[in-house]
Amino acid sequence: MNYDLNKEIDEYSEELFSDLGPMALPEETKAYLYARLEEHLHKALLTVLTPVLHGQEIRRIHEALEQEDYKMLNKILKKYPQYKNQLEGKIEQEFKNLKAVIAEEQKNASRGTV
Repeated sequence: MNYDLNKEIDEYSEELFSDLGPMALPEETKAYLYARLEEHLHKALLTVLTPVLHGQEIRRIHEALEQEDYKMLNKILKKYPQYKNQLEGKIEQEFKNLKAVIAEEQKNASRGTV
């Protein structure tokens, strides 16, 4: 399984920024949203893998995520191609959920009801 989480995070963040509308987001806001997206996708990945992998392997995945070492993460995930579809589905679902939450937050912020 070749899984490039870093690439996916970049692609999802671009889609998120685009979907938030034509207004130019300040770099600080983009950085915050990127970090929030990254954290959300890390949690999604762990949600799928924690019940099926144990001990040292989960610790290695958790460590790779904490260090944002996506090359190491990919090396680990190559051993588990049977989880690729489940991971991709969970990450896609979580991205859509987060995007909806952020869009609602942005809408409320523009109305001054945060």
